[in-house]
Amino acid sequence: MKRLSLLLALLLVLAIPASVGADLEDDLDEVQKRLGDMAAQIKASEGDRTEIAEEILATEGVLDEINSSLSAAETDLLGATIDLERGLDTLDELRRKLDVSYARLEAVSSEINLNRDTAVELARREYLNGATDTRVFLLDASDVTEVLVRGEYLDRASERNEQLFVRLETLEQQEDRQQELIDEEEAQQAELVEKLADTESHLAAVRDRVTERQAAQAAELERQATLLADIEDAITHYENARDSLVEDRERIEALIRENNNPSGTAPGVLLRPVPGRITSPFGPRIHPILGTSRLHTGLDMAGARGTNIRAAAGGRVILAGWNGGYGYSVIIVHPGGMTTLYAHQKAVNVSVGQQVKAGDIIGFVGTSGLSTGPHLHFEVRVNGTPVDPVPYF
Repeated sequence: MKRLSLLLALLLVLAIPASVGADLEDDLDEVQKRLGDMAAQIKASEGDRTEIAEEILATEGVLDEINSSLSAAETDLLGATIDLERGLDTLDELRRKLDVSYARLEAVSSEINLNRDTAVELARREYLNGATDTRVFLLDASDVTEVLVRGEYLDRASERNEQLFVRLETLEQQEDRQQELIDEEEAQQAELVEKLADTESHLAAVRDRVTERQAAQAAELERQATLLADIEDAITHYENARDSLVEDRERIEALIRENNNPSGTAPGVLLRPVPGRITSPFGPRIHPILGTSRLHTGLDMAGARGTNIRAAAGGRVILAGWNGGYGYSVIIVHPGGMTTLYAHQKAVNVSVGQQVKAGDIIGFVGTSGLSTGPHLHFEVRVNGTPVDPVPYF
């Protein structure tokens, strides 16, 4: 927005009643030009207002997108939370399985120990008794039938021993498999715990980023709304200034008609009204507030607040007091249709109708009206047309 900074600068100036702009020329022609510029500036300001409004709508659209992405993120977060809860349930189930596996392992280990003890005891007895006891056991039978019975008993005992060792081997294999299962379940549990922790951390980070972006967009929207309100205020100030200029124009027209003095010879030489340097000369310049090229119909002359302002030539005072955008001003009519104007005074030192001579103190430098700081705005007009004062010094 090319004009936005200029508008905001004007806002800062307009906020202070005693110093709100720079240099509104107080002659009829210049006031008319100023009115045209004011209308153009109001139109430009309205364009800025439209541009700001469009930016706000765009920002609201971005904010809607952010809200949608936040909603989607929250949905993802909810889904991830459900997955997390399921994962925790799975973790609990896995831990229960581990408890069962630990119990089974303990039972198998106990059975292994028991069977191992039994096998060791049988092996010890067999080693101690040897084959002789077996033969004695058979020979002690009283008849053939008993021999057969005792032989069957020995066969069954041998079979039980063999089954015991097979069972022992099977239990040891089960123990190994159970331990492998426990190792796998513990690894799964550790992996699941780590994954759940990463998921929680990632989702928290995503939610923080989206929330932060949402806050930033909301702040931007508020800033744009404030800026639009400032533009509205600037337009209001422009319109008020325009209305004031219309009143100034009507008053100037009446003043010129009533007090014009075309007779006589206009002064050929004028006294410098203040000794300060010229800070803004007569002629085209870039307006300090609007940033547009326009005719500066007088001189801005430096001067400290309270510096004496002297009449540039002798004549009659036709205005002494408040003069709209020029604040406290003095207008003097000289012979030959010349008038001089002294604006933005702190206070005037003459009255309407008073005759003054060149060099008389007519007021004091100030910054009243539409002024950016203490200085004297000095104009020379011949038959109502502004001319450069410098050749007269």
